[in-house]
Amino acid sequence: LIFVSCAKVTDARNEETQHSLQKECARKIELKYAKKFSIFEAEYGYVLHVFLDSSPQQFFRYYLVRDDSVKIPNDGVKINIPISRLAANTSTVFEFIRMLDCLSSLKATCAEEYIYSPDICRLIREGRIRSLGNSYNLNREILLSVSPDLLLLSDYSDTPRGISLPMVYSLEWKEVNALARAEWIKLWGVLYDKYSLADSLFQATEKNYLDLKELVENQVSDRPTLFAGGSYSGTWYLTGGEGFMAQVYADAGANFLMKDSAVTTISCGLEWMLSKFSESEYWLNCGDFSMVNWDDRLMHLKSVKNGNVYHFMKRSKTNGGIGISDFYESAVAHPDIILADVISIVHPQLLPSYECVYANKCEEGER
Repeated sequence: LIFVSCAKVTDARNEETQHSLQKECARKIELKYAKKFSIFEAEYGYVLHVFLDSSPQQFFRYYLVRDDSVKIPNDGVKINIPISRLAANTSTVFEFIRMLDCLSSLKATCAEEYIYSPDICRLIREGRIRSLGNSYNLNREILLSVSPDLLLLSDYSDTPRGISLPMVYSLEWKEVNALARAEWIKLWGVLYDKYSLADSLFQATEKNYLDLKELVENQVSDRPTLFAGGSYSGTWYLTGGEGFMAQVYADAGANFLMKDSAVTTISCGLEWMLSKFSESEYWLNCGDFSMVNWDDRLMHLKSVKNGNVYHFMKRSKTNGGIGISDFYESAVAHPDIILADVISIVHPQLLPSYECVYANKCEEGER
């Protein structure tokens, strides 16, 4: 086992690093949208970089090798590929590994009570996937007992101390473009040594998305106004112009009212929300569709009056009163489906026979 003191490359070392990569790697695999990782193909496998937020010159480096006897520099972590045993503290990877037909490799995960995937839940019930407990306080005994090839974490802040395992950070959720998030299937493609399959799956997703976008561009002139977000514990959290859904709303032919805000999420009070969006024609991603204590003032919103309020919890279940939506699990890999859902809402004439997968109208009884 290798201690995961993953190399952070500074500006001073950058020239040396690039020289090393030029010598060892046959080619850089070009990514079209993703900004948070990069892949270089080498004779022995791949070199994978996962970038820090603070600087594009700082990253975690992983040497992915098919032969364990390969000697690597001391500036990264070696991972033998294809991986066959995975432990994960995030559910956003589930759809990627399902698409690659690698679900059987998942041996442990966290917070199983909030997982939507029927396949994952079945494997947990059968005892084939162990519970690591809370994602911020992993059960180390179980983690080590399943002997994973690597531990997947959703952020640097989740890194457990004293664990002698290779750790990979899955930061697709920090990408600001929906297609960029989907392109993370390529990272899993190299870890499972199935890059060609991962690339072909992404190309199909991309083509579907761009075809839908072109359909809107060619046939839509009127763009209805739209805002998105919901309330939690008295505070409203609204999608901003840097949120990954902002581009989806624009590509679907909507006039997204927060497109000019340079933030991913806006937190505000009800009064501010009402003042900004009273005349908006559509309200999307309203949150938990089982809200029963709606403030009467929401009835003054044009979107509510006209019945144009939608949530993304069509594929969902509840646990302890909490809604668990597949939108936050599998949709990361399917921006084309998200786009089709939104188009069918704001421009239903373009997709007359389409049935939404993730989105559904918030009916009066649900409020």
